[in-house]
Amino acid sequence: MPLLRKNISCPHASADGAASRRQAAFAVARWLATREFAAKLLPDGEDRAFVQDIVFTVVRRLRALRKVLGAFVPKWPKGELEALLYVGAAQILYMDDVPDFAAVSATVEAAKFCENPSIARVVNGTLRNLTRRRAEIAALLAAEPPEVRESFPSALYARWRERFGEDGAARLAAWHNQPAQTFIARADGTFAPLARGMRVDALPGYAQGEFIVQDPATALAVAAIDPRQGETILDACAAPGGKTIQMAWRGARVTACEVNPKRARTLAANLKRTRLENAVVTIAELPQAETLFDKVLVDAPCSNTGVIRRRPDVRWNWSVEKLAALVRMQADILDAAARRVAPGGLLVYSTCSIEPEENSAQVAAFLRRNPAFSLLKESESIPFQSGMDGAYAAALRRDAARQDATCRRRAAKLSFSCSGTENPGECPNLACTSRWTGVALEIVRESGMNDVERAACEGFGDRAGIETKKKDYFVEMEAKSMLARRVPTARSV
Repeated sequence: MPLLRKNISCPHASADGAASRRQAAFAVARWLATREFAAKLLPDGEDRAFVQDIVFTVVRRLRALRKVLGAFVPKWPKGELEALLYVGAAQILYMDDVPDFAAVSATVEAAKFCENPSIARVVNGTLRNLTRRRAEIAALLAAEPPEVRESFPSALYARWRERFGEDGAARLAAWHNQPAQTFIARADGTFAPLARGMRVDALPGYAQGEFIVQDPATALAVAAIDPRQGETILDACAAPGGKTIQMAWRGARVTACEVNPKRARTLAANLKRTRLENAVVTIAELPQAETLFDKVLVDAPCSNTGVIRRRPDVRWNWSVEKLAALVRMQADILDAAARRVAPGGLLVYSTCSIEPEENSAQVAAFLRRNPAFSLLKESESIPFQSGMDGAYAAALRRDAARQDATCRRRAAKLSFSCSGTENPGECPNLACTSRWTGVALEIVRESGMNDVERAACEGFGDRAGIETKKKDYFVEMEAKSMLARRVPTARSV
């Protein structure tokens, strides 16, 4: 922690530096009020990289900054003054490339644009105090627990301490508090780091779509799904499109699903830039269950605790309650995606989280609910061990033979004849009735199966999913007509 350093030069020491501090203070004030995604609050322009450094440093070090500033101001400030003090203190205490004189003078100049003239005086006095009392500040923070010194929620840090030990938690926190390095991924599967502050859109080949911005940790999911020429692959949570593009680059026939309209626009823009808009099918919701794919990728929404280095505000949005809600959502997405995997096909589940509930425990729970799938392999990146972003990927194989056997057992119980997937119209199991889903559900409804039996039937998912599909598919007369045409051996009820 660079609390005792002193620099002698800075490219942001000129009068123009006040503008960048004003922009940073505005972004910090808005983030404090709204807790929006910090990166979305940054301005465009030549100083964007420097403004981002200030804003992200404030967000990363918020808890420690508040502890220090609380010892220097008699009453906690709000609004513009609070944001300006955070901006100035972040530069003085944590930004090693900004000398004290530049941090103080430029931030005070920025404060002079406030309507209240006393704000500039308070900022000036407080920041000068910080520069003179570094040793005292260092001692103050040294007396605090690591979650305060490193600025993480106590509950999140405690989880890491329990899992990785005191040293591992400290190393993970230190990793997440460093500015992230930017990598580009090329069509040949290689990754290359960029120099700090370099604009990606200024690189040769950007406009031609020769590369995308992605961390090497994303390779875990792509390697797990192992896209091959001509394979049909569903990317169930596709935006912003990095993994979609990598799979399409390898010749797979990719269908990219994104339900969020704003994120779908980002996906479309990235596909257009990489010249893949005609090679990838984009959809706004999962295809009907009768559409099966060789492979399905679920890059699930998650807590993002593996990429806090890139998204420092993630730590302040984390809670046990939000984690539990995400786990439930992930389970629903996994179950829905599993119904789109062809017999013998592959389901890959991935996250950029390092929390076990979202990763290995989530996969274990899925396998208990879906015994027709088996785990082939799983891999995990823990940042302080791997030297790259945190990530998880698991490859799950759907067993075609087991599905057929299950279908026959269920059919026997219902007094139907079943010939596996060759004649799906006569099988009451959704897992192998991709072409006649409505018929299968009608058979189950008419068969008198109870809810437990119904949920146990592989491929149906939970009760809510069954009921939803009933609403989608059942038109009473049409269903009965289909039954009469397709399953004449069905017993009367």
